[in-house]
Amino acid sequence: MPNGSTVYLVDNNIFIYAYLRQDHSKAAKAASTLSDIAQIGSGCVSKQVSNEMFARLTRGVQDIRSLSRIEEDVKAIARTWRVWDTTRETVFYAMRGVRQYRLSFWDSLMG
Repeated sequence: MPNGSTVYLVDNNIFIYAYLRQDHSKAAKAASTLSDIAQIGSGCVSKQVSNEMFARLTRGVQDIRSLSRIEEDVKAIARTWRVWDTTRETVFYAMRGVRQYRLSFWDSLMG
C-alpha cells in the first residue's frame, strides 16, 4: 500500500460498470480505476458489494451458464480483493454517518 494504511473500499457500481460495459465511458473509467487500485494493492470490497453485485447481475437471468459465469466472476472478486468484514463497530460508524452526514444507511455502511 502507498503509505501503509490507505485502503480503497470499492463500491459495487464500479465493478458493475466494468463488468457490463453498457456505457463505454463509465466502463473505461471503472476498468481503469480498478486496475490502478489493484496495481497498488490497496483495494478492498465489503461483503455487501459481493451480495449486491451478484443480485444485480443475476436479476432476470434465466440461463444456467450465465448464472454460473456470474457466480464465478463474483467469487473471483471476493478471492482477489480483500474483503472488509462488517463488525459491530462498522455498524455503529454507519449509524453515525446517517446522523452526522445524512447518508443512507447502506451507503454509510460501505465506508
